[in-house]
Amino acid sequence: MKFFILLVLVVSLGCKKGSQPDSLGNGTNTNQQVGNDELQIFFGPNPQGHIAFVNLINSAQKSINLSMFRLTENSDVQALIAASKRQVKVEIILDREATQASSVIQKIVVDLKNAGVEVKESTTGFSITHEKAMSIDGTTAIISTMNMTMGFRTTRDVGVITKDLDVISEFNAVFEADWINADNGGIYTPPLTSEKLLWSPNNSTSKLTGLIRESTKTIDLQVENFTNDNISNALIAAAGRNIQIRILTPLCSLNPNPLLNIPTLKKLSIGNIQIKVMPNPATAQAPYIHAKTLTVDRIKSYVGSINFSNNSLNSAREVGIIFKNQDAAELIRTEFEKDWIQAIVLPIDPQPADCL
Repeated sequence: MKFFILLVLVVSLGCKKGSQPDSLGNGTNTNQQVGNDELQIFFGPNPQGHIAFVNLINSAQKSINLSMFRLTENSDVQALIAASKRQVKVEIILDREATQASSVIQKIVVDLKNAGVEVKESTTGFSITHEKAMSIDGTTAIISTMNMTMGFRTTRDVGVITKDLDVISEFNAVFEADWINADNGGIYTPPLTSEKLLWSPNNSTSKLTGLIRESTKTIDLQVENFTNDNISNALIAAAGRNIQIRILTPLCSLNPNPLLNIPTLKKLSIGNIQIKVMPNPATAQAPYIHAKTLTVDRIKSYVGSINFSNNSLNSAREVGIIFKNQDAAELIRTEFEKDWIQAIVLPIDPQPADCL
């Protein structure tokens, strides 16, 4: 069985494109430095697990702010416990319903608190807190599609590590607001000024549709859940401008309705829009599409926790990042191409039995 490896590119947000990195596909990390504002891209499936998260947690000297939908993977938990024991201030917001529904997560919360970690269940003001993001020492942040669970074995995910201080400052400001929101059921969000970050339920729809409208040649997107008319209508309009669009989702979403995406995908099955789905069962070579990415013109990309669903855009707490960088976009496209080859054309009449 072939495993997709962790690929890492260090580049500058918005910088001039540098030399192309290698993508060796044999477990070798790829690193490149261009300019001073660093941006790293990492991917799952990865047999090394959540190495990007764990390495950053291990590097923390002062503080960790972590907002995570689900936390069950032991390597992440042990890294957080070790950080607290070396006197790093660790604060974690976990989704309320996911935590209350899982005895495993509840035990982990006890272990974290016993080690001095501060943990809160998220506010009831949002339908879910679905972020997969973290800041370290006020100098580095991860914005990703990746839960801290065992899904790293067969799940397509993408993450961004950034040292952009504007991004980190806004992430921490919203984290602190949600820390208070957790106590009072609030939904307060501080003023949002970053051009790069997008937040649900605040500005994610407008920023995503704006990114689609910027396209002049191509759009490649992969997303787990797709039901939102605003996003689909923006894509239809882009297709009307002769933008070449490719859409990749799971055939069977991990939802009570596994065929959740099918009506939207059928609506989008028009000229200039190619649609593929990843069939069951998920493997390291043909992973479950959990990523949420959108790249326009092979240069500007979105990565984040935000699905293209009504709940994710309008009711949940989510975060994503938009960045302009040709090298980073090329790495995302390279992994997209691997999945595109493994995926199948949307069946004419998919059935729930296809998801068993």
